[in-house]
Amino acid sequence: MGLATTSISHSRPASNLPRDHIISILNIPAHLLDRSTTSLRVSYAKYLAYLEAQKSLAKVVGDGKWPLPKKPTSENLIEVFVSKSSFFKNYAPNFSRVEDYPALHLWLKNDKDIPTDMNAWGFQKNVYQFKDLEAYFEHADNADKKKKKKDGKPSGSAQKQQGEKSKGKKRAV
Repeated sequence: MGLATTSISHSRPASNLPRDHIISILNIPAHLLDRSTTSLRVSYAKYLAYLEAQKSLAKVVGDGKWPLPKKPTSENLIEVFVSKSSFFKNYAPNFSRVEDYPALHLWLKNDKDIPTDMNAWGFQKNVYQFKDLEAYFEHADNADKKKKKKDGKPSGSAQKQQGEKSKGKKRAV
């Protein structure tokens, strides 16, 4: 992916912004810095790069090679790739679930052995957005609940309610 921490770049950014130092030190590719791209596949590539950069940056800081007096925050790293609001609203809640769905994971990675849109999504569109990903997970969650109900196992919320009743606690409204 292009993130490297084996040697720190000798060309330091002109600014003292943590974002600029993170980009320079970790050699983050320019295409992952572009915020005008809204492709779900590019967004997933940014998320994966963020996860990799998180480990690399922790190593840089841990090795004492961070050049600024103040250590970078997780928000500094997030904002290298995307806005904090977008990360917490769309990236983290959705992309953290993708690996549980192998066909969708391969489709988003757009690497090798890419499944068709129909195999990955169950439908075909010209452009996929976060709302499609949210709907995909909602459908999968509902299918899981129906399967558990059919198998005679109460769903998570039904189990929680039963547990609360057995403890003699009333549910808050």
